Amino acid sequence: MNWETFSKSTPWIATIQTYNNDWTIYACLQQACKQFEHVVIVDDGSTDKTMLEIDRFIRREKPKSLHVFDVSSLDPWPELKAPKREWMSEVTSKTQSKSKFKTYTVAKQLAPQLLWVSIESDVILSDDARLRMVDRVSKWKEPETDCEFFNLVMTIDPWHVRSVSKSEETYEKPDGIKHRREYDHPGDWGLAMSWLGGKLTPGPDPSFPYGPCYLPWMHKNQVGKKGQDDTAPFGFHMLSYRESEANVTYEGRRFMKIKDLEDKEVDWSLLERVRFPVVSSLNASGAREIISCEW
Repeated sequence: MNWETFSKSTPWIATIQTYNNDWTIYACLQQACKQFEHVVIVDDGSTDKTMLEIDRFIRREKPKSLHVFDVSSLDPWPELKAPKREWMSEVTSKTQSKSKFKTYTVAKQLAPQLLWVSIESDVILSDDARLRMVDRVSKWKEPETDCEFFNLVMTIDPWHVRSVSKSEETYEKPDGIKHRREYDHPGDWGLAMSWLGGKLTPGPDPSFPYGPCYLPWMHKNQVGKKGQDDTAPFGFHMLSYRESEANVTYEGRRFMKIKDLEDKEVDWSLLERVRFPVVSSLNASGAREIISCEW
């Protein structure tokens, strides 16, 4: 196989993993459906207005190829329970690693030989994301075991971004990652990619089972790719932009106003061109305030 030719000519399948993301799912779909041939929503049991927003998107935008699957009844590893954070004692059976595996399984059954883009439903892709992803993936030397984790801007709302820093007072780059700017999340499962015809499968991270990693575990992926993308961002990760976290405050935390940033590699206007049914912004004290709500 000529990998460069294959990767540039074959259709891609993008899965959007969602669970109670009604504030962002519409905007996520706006950007994904215009860039990928096949888009699949994998819902893990949303109880908010996520399905309402998906239905609204289908009626208004009339996407060519969009499918929705409910995987909430599936549990690939019933014995796995893990805390959401390493410092927490309470465990949950609803883990990110399970959700990612279920999403992969749907994609694999639908398109076992296509390139797979894994998107979380609070990620808004930039307009040039697909074009730049093709350029990178076409250069893979070992496509059966290669993968990508793409840089995203950690975004609080259309007017603020969050620092990815060891300190809340001054910027200190976290250990082991690369950084283009301090508000970048330089590659994780928010936007990831692999080939469904290859050997990689998402599974529980051996060191943190709540979260996923590609298995078999390989240094070139988990260390060489994850957290190492310091190129221009491929989109925005809407941090805690959901009803269940509407009371999260950034008081005393390090964040920046977008209008004060000089960053020509990011199209900030996209955040005001996509549709958010609920629009919120931080007030002077760092708390979220609802500006408008369509419901």
